[in-house]
Amino acid sequence: MADACHDAFVARARRLDQVARWLSRAPECVLAAVARRLCQLHPFGLSGEQYRAGLRQGLRIGEDAAYTLWRRYLLRETIGLFHYRGYRRIDQRWLARRVRIEADTGGWRPSDGGLVLTYHLPEWHLLCSLLGLLGGKVYAVAQPPEASPLESGLRGYLDDLHQRTARHFRGGDYLFVRDGRQALAQAEARLREGAVVVALTDQHNDETPGRASARLFGRRVCPRAGVVRSALALGRPIVAASLEFDPETRHYRVALRAVAARTLAGVLEAYFGHLESWLRERPDVWAGWRDFERLAEY
Repeated sequence: MADACHDAFVARARRLDQVARWLSRAPECVLAAVARRLCQLHPFGLSGEQYRAGLRQGLRIGEDAAYTLWRRYLLRETIGLFHYRGYRRIDQRWLARRVRIEADTGGWRPSDGGLVLTYHLPEWHLLCSLLGLLGGKVYAVAQPPEASPLESGLRGYLDDLHQRTARHFRGGDYLFVRDGRQALAQAEARLREGAVVVALTDQHNDETPGRASARLFGRRVCPRAGVVRSALALGRPIVAASLEFDPETRHYRVALRAVAARTLAGVLEAYFGHLESWLRERPDVWAGWRDFERLAEY
């Protein structure tokens, strides 16, 4: 990130975080109203051109429609920033009152353990907490705080976010990827124990010959898939998951879909099929549109 862009990113992050602190105990209706007015100040707004280009190319829509979806995405990110200080207080009553679960998992429950594949959505950390509230011992594979551009502007923000969400992991924790092989070994050990391992599986890595790939809106995605190979080798269940917050009803929807395939290619095809289906319904929940135009045609 160039220095000028980085400085603007940091300034926006600090400004919104200060507002979030003032609103830490405000009712949901107030949070939503303020977020609508301030979402254009979210630091991710600086990458609006790339995000809208991805939407136009992936969904084959015009600039006006792309702009509307981009604003909705910023609203979701802003609401997520406002929400996170309340994560400490969520419990079973909150879950029953505010979350709708749509499960097509063949009887699988988080308490059964296994690999949960999800994507970069505004409140994916909360998804991990919800899996814990639903009975799973959760380990979430994540980049370390120092790898995020948010850390330079909001020192301690990610540590606080991780602490507030991990308290619901039933003894689990985050598995930070500082060393790829070590992180994979840790994830495999947790799968052996019967825990839930959550992995973000939507980012393109590289196109090294022979690397597994999948189709997403007609483009080729080559994600890191080591943890998928481990789950397959161990015979562990694999589930695709999505989380969506509705600013109008102020409720969450969790979608869980079983991935029955038992080959790497089959798992990636099924998972990215679910992802594309979810994004056609709610394209404004995905951060990945920022990088979509870099993907090669399938």
